[in-house]
Amino acid sequence: FLVVRDPRDILTSFYFSARFSHRKPGQGADEEREEATDMPPIEEYVLKQGRKMLPRWQAYADMIRKDPELRLFKYEFIIDNFEEWMNQVIDHTGLPAKPAMVQALAQAHVIRPGDHKRKLEQSTIDELNELYGDIIELFGYEK
Repeated sequence: FLVVRDPRDILTSFYFSARFSHRKPGQGADEEREEATDMPPIEEYVLKQGRKMLPRWQAYADMIRKDPELRLFKYEFIIDNFEEWMNQVIDHTGLPAKPAMVQALAQAHVIRPGDHKRKLEQSTIDELNELYGDIIELFGYEK
């Protein structure tokens, strides 16, 4: 199995995690988390990180092209169709599962894809679309 998420959403999420969630080096777990105010603007951050992450995505693309047995699932499909996804995984692996368990797991998911569209400027999205054009197309995301 390979589960992918729109790289533009990943980059956007990384920014907010680094800025608001991750503790600073040396900060104890019991210390209150402060906003990382020394970070570059989101547009600059996602483009810089996007260039760094591109080789990883190219490796995923190579895996898909080389292994016809590899099952690809998009994060967005999983979020929107969790119960169907779980049933596909169960069917593919032959693992035993109770329908009530699958339904309970499906009801616990509330995250929505498309964060980059809500939080990035169109010019930044356009640059990411250019940088990740082949990847976006291969994995079936819309520009």
